[in-house]
Amino acid sequence: MRKILSFQRTKSTVRNVIRGVAFGATIAVTFGLSSGAHAQTMAEQLAPTATGLQGSPVSNAVANNDQYPMSVNDAGYSVLSDNSQVEPAQFLGEEFFPTGNYGYGSPCDPGCDVSAYGRVEALYYRRQGDKYFTPIRNAFLDEFAWQEGVRVTLGCLMNCTNGYELSYIGPFEWERQATLRGNGNLQSLLRPSNGYTFNDIDTFFDADVQGLSVRSKLNSIEANYRWWAWDAFSTLVGLRYINFEEEYSFSSAGANGAGIHFEGVDNQMAGIQIGADWMYPFCIRGNSGFRGKGGVYANVAERRSLLINDGTLLINAGDSSTDWAGVFEFGWFANYYVIPQLRFSAGYDFWWMTQMATISEQRPTSITPATGTTVFSEDDVLVHGASLGVELIF
Repeated sequence: MRKILSFQRTKSTVRNVIRGVAFGATIAVTFGLSSGAHAQTMAEQLAPTATGLQGSPVSNAVANNDQYPMSVNDAGYSVLSDNSQVEPAQFLGEEFFPTGNYGYGSPCDPGCDVSAYGRVEALYYRRQGDKYFTPIRNAFLDEFAWQEGVRVTLGCLMNCTNGYELSYIGPFEWERQATLRGNGNLQSLLRPSNGYTFNDIDTFFDADVQGLSVRSKLNSIEANYRWWAWDAFSTLVGLRYINFEEEYSFSSAGANGAGIHFEGVDNQMAGIQIGADWMYPFCIRGNSGFRGKGGVYANVAERRSLLINDGTLLINAGDSSTDWAGVFEFGWFANYYVIPQLRFSAGYDFWWMTQMATISEQRPTSITPATGTTVFSEDDVLVHGASLGVELIF
């Protein structure tokens, strides 16, 4: 996982020394056996009686030797009739190379001594959009402000190339609000129809004070199975759950009394995702690259609506539906190793969530007997922001 941008540990150095000595001894024994075989062949002209893999004869070897069953100069051998096979090299786990057989756990163990890692990142994200949404005639709301959150990731490697990863992102809570004061001259954009009239919502007109608050919340948790190709490329597949909520509260008070209008939506998404990270080393200690993820989710969307006008409950309704949704992420990142077991990271990410239920999608300014009885989930949500983190490698 970390071969390109990590440093060899002490145990790797000791293993290299041991393997160097073993390699030298192997070379010496090989040359010794080859010299003896050649001398014996030249002196005695042994008959070609041994065979190789799958019955195919193999030339230039010592005959009648159980330890080295090979033949010499088989006149009947033909390349066209050779059906011998060579098993390709593989990176196998400890079940094929148990610790103790060769002094290490697996064929890729040298320089691959990472077994787990933990990463904590400070996030600074913004929920984009709905800039001009407001039920107040006299004012617009500001855009959502930047908010802090965290991304905590824990990973465990089974070998050099495969591992599991668990990650949490959140809790984000974006809020924008406004309060207006007047003298019986504050109006709203609420529009009654289908049996409701302006007299049913008169507290939201000719008011002395009006207040509006809109909140968005986001949390995410995911479990992935990840593959690494050195420190150059990484792919993943996994499961993910995302919760995205929004709340809207509009209050108004004046000579006609006090009124409150509330809307809330909740998106609970669960599904499968795939992704990849591409990394390029810009120095011996650092790399940078791009990452992306995308998934299809089942979205259980819920809506709640409430309207009280001068103590009269006009609307109290709700609805839920299940449909599909998509979440796609794309970003840039950079890593820098301070020591082999510690590195810092920075990045910038974009989230695009589609087929979502949002407050503006519910058209809360329309007041009818059917308000709140249907949840609409066809909106898009864009979230973006920067990250700065630290990672420990074990």
